Amino acid sequence: GNIIMWKGDYNGGMRNIKTAISVVICIVISNLLNLNNPIFVIIGAIVSMQGSINESYKSGINRILGTVFGAMVGMLFYQISPNNTLLIGLGTILIIHINNKLKWNKSIVITLIVFCSIMLNTEENVFMYSAFRVIDTTIGIIVAFSVNLLVFRPKHKEKISTILEHLISYLDKELYEYFVLNIPFELKEYSDKLNEINQSYEIYKSEFLSGEKNYKEEELIIKSLMLLDEIYHNINIIQNFDKQISKSTANIIKKHLEIDIYNTISSEDDLFMVYNYHIKNIIFDLVKLKELQGYNL
Repeated sequence: GNIIMWKGDYNGGMRNIKTAISVVICIVISNLLNLNNPIFVIIGAIVSMQGSINESYKSGINRILGTVFGAMVGMLFYQISPNNTLLIGLGTILIIHINNKLKWNKSIVITLIVFCSIMLNTEENVFMYSAFRVIDTTIGIIVAFSVNLLVFRPKHKEKISTILEHLISYLDKELYEYFVLNIPFELKEYSDKLNEINQSYEIYKSEFLSGEKNYKEEELIIKSLMLLDEIYHNINIIQNFDKQISKSTANIIKKHLEIDIYNTISSEDDLFMVYNYHIKNIIFDLVKLKELQGYNL
């Protein structure tokens, strides 16, 4: 799950480019240092490229520790019996188990690569070979982290703002179609974007190395997410009601959405009042959301 193709959004596209830059830098460094196995430097960089600075830092530290651990296990097992298929299998089980116990899940791939390369080594002194593998992969990990930090730094805040703008436009369109064209709400896209923005926020709030965090901005993001959740909740509720708009609700719709509702009704029915209550909540929450966007997240 570590060596994958990243595609789609801004950060995904930039991640592709940064991975390629990391690979090129690794090759250049390998040539300058006259390293015998540049592939290990490249592998270290590829498996270490992450979508956030913080995640890149944490996974980088874990992978360096995993690399050292893989080399230690490799040297130990090599002393018992080099190139032993059974020992390689047992070592693989041991490494996966210990990595999981230490919560170094993302280090498993690089740890196993280092371990297996040592066990299958037939050309060099095992201690020197192990030391070089640790050095090679560590260089790759450092290169990936440096590129992620310095080149096309992930812009989670801008991504959140872009999704918020999209959702506001989406809600305007959906409300127009609902009130004017009698088209039911389509919530799948809304739900998908809501999940996406929540994921971006989780990454954003964890960033402590990128210099991106700002507590006032984070507060605005939290308020926006709460409003989006409330809107989603209220829309889900009104889907179960017939459309029966009161005069006061129609006035609110006209004021804030500039949509004229002519077929208003008056009723003391509980369901009628509940329906209009949730419609008003949707409108007012959307207004608040637009006001928050005025702060330019």
